[in-house]
Amino acid sequence: MKGICSICRKEKNVKRNRKTGQLVCSSCYKREFYKPPQEKCSCCGRVKLVALRLKDGRGVCQVCYRRKFHLEECVYCKEVKPVAVRSKDGKPTCEVCYQQMRVGQCVECKKTRIIQALGRCYACYQGQRRAKMAA
Repeated sequence: MKGICSICRKEKNVKRNRKTGQLVCSSCYKREFYKPPQEKCSCCGRVKLVALRLKDGRGVCQVCYRRKFHLEECVYCKEVKPVAVRSKDGKPTCEVCYQQMRVGQCVECKKTRIIQALGRCYACYQGQRRAKMAA
């Protein structure tokens, strides 16, 4: 239902919080009330969210998961690195190769940059978004 969030004071879709009885939007609820369980990482020892659970039940944080467990050979550079994205057929691509694949000429400013969306570089894409929001 539409209403005014009791935390951010913006009109949004809100729900009544069971603990407080106040109307709260989903983003404020996640920020203020939802605290996912954290535990000590079995690799680095820091208390963080668990990204992977080992067979013996120990947890691994996201950073250690990417550094130690999410390594595969990139289909382009053939180096073993953390996987940034996968193709539709499941082939892994590292971050460096993925960024290089996105380089092209911006349809708006005609500069060679990393293409974000709709054929535009970040600056042109953000400028278009701001213009739409202002209108």
